Parts: sequence; structure tokens; C-alpha cells
Amino acid sequence: MKRFATLIAAIALCAAAWGQNSLEALKERMLLTRVSLDYSYVIDGKVPVKGTGTLLLQGRCYHLTGNGLDIRSDGTTRWTVDSESKEVYIESAEDTEVEFFFTDPEKMLAGVSDLDITSDSVSGVYSDPGNGSKIRFSLSKMKSSEIKETPEEFRFDLAVTDSTWTVTDLR
Repeated sequence: MKRFATLIAAIALCAAAWGQNSLEALKERMLLTRVSLDYSYVIDGKVPVKGTGTLLLQGRCYHLTGNGLDIRSDGTTRWTVDSESKEVYIESAEDTEVEFFFTDPEKMLAGVSDLDITSDSVSGVYSDPGNGSKIRFSLSKMKSSEIKETPEEFRFDLAVTDSTWTVTDLR
């Protein structure tokens, strides 16, 4: 679910923020711009799952917060942090859905429908071809800025943990 939220935000952001340009132009723009936004989503089902949060995206780096999780990726490594449970999961970022978007954007954008686009917001529906679920999402307060050179905010500093934390390194 946490990966899905990032995927939806990245897809919808690319599809909307720059006026439906060609996919290669969108991909290039994502690599050259820093974007922040708020997101919300509902996964349809017998028991709908809802989520909200914020996303900072810069190239292949992102920092997603929401629903008690802090997920950071510097493009190589992803840290999923649950501060309440005092747990950190570290894994390779190279095989994630967000990375998949950068390698095959046409396939990922094919799953998005009912897009409603304004200058600073996007809403729509993502249909997951894997399990058939539909995810209704909304992105708002979208802002672009110049890329910062140091991606430290996209990494989690393990020095803030102590012996009461569980750190699982899956790399």
C-alpha cells in the first residue's frame, strides 16, 4: 500500500503537472524538477482503505509521509520508517514501482483514467492490472522548484535510532 501511494503520486504528477506532453518529455521534466504535493487515496474494496500524506519528488528520489510512515528513497536505497513501532526497513530501491515508472512510463500511465487536471491539482483513478483493484487518488498543492544538489532529505539517518529500534536491512 505504501508503495502504491508513491506510484500513484508519481504517475499522476507526471501525467498532469506538465500538460500531457509526450511521455519522454514528462520523464525528462521529472528528472529536472523538484515537486512537492499533498495526496489522498481510497482503495476500493469490501473495506475501503484510505490514506493521506505529503510527497517530495526530485528525479528518482522521493520522501513520502503519511499514515504513520516516513518513506525515503535516494534512488538507490529505500528506507521505510515507522516511528511509532520503532522499526526501519532498508531495501534496494531499484526494483520498486516508482523505478518501474521511469523505465516503462507508457505501461504505468495506461492504468490511469478519469483524470481531472487543474494548475495545482490532479485527481483520477488507477486500475491495478495485477489484482483488479481501483485506487481513487487526489493530488493537491502541487509546486515545482529547482532541484537541490544535496539529497540528504531523501535518506534516513540511522543515528537517530537507538537499541530500542528494530532495523531490518534487506539489501
